[in-house]
Amino acid sequence: MKEDKELEITRFKIIEPFLKKKKKLKEIEEEENISYATLKRWVNAYKKNGIIGLEKKSREIGRAHVW
Repeated sequence: MKEDKELEITRFKIIEPFLKKKKKLKEIEEEENISYATLKRWVNAYKKNGIIGLEKKSREIGRAHVW
């Protein structure tokens, strides 16, 4: 979908300065107001799967554990 592609591109543009070694993730975290953990997850997903790794993941319903 077009929205998914736009999201992938937006996420890539956010982490691109880190990938090009121009900024640290902490700087991007402060500038973009996105958590460090999220940025790190995006970087790892990009390194593993390329731009497609940055697509929005759907959540599974009903995965709560019953103890």
